Amino acid sequence: MNNSELVAKVERWLSDVSDALHRLSRERDVLRETRTQILMGVLSEAQAEANLSRLMRWRDGEPSGLPAEILARLR
Repeated sequence: MNNSELVAKVERWLSDVSDALHRLSRERDVLRETRTQILMGVLSEAQAEANLSRLMRWRDGEPSGLPAEILARLR
């Protein structure tokens, strides 16, 4: 593998990691907002379930974007 191929591979990995971090940040925000609203008593059980359902749809609908070799190293 030459330098330009290695640089391209690293740039793809960085982009994939950035995308995954963005998705996880969005999921964390939904969970925090849901928890806060439950604690304040302004979110019904049905609304909380809807938020969590939406979160699960995001997770199921979006692949992690990370190559298997990166996932293996993260474990």
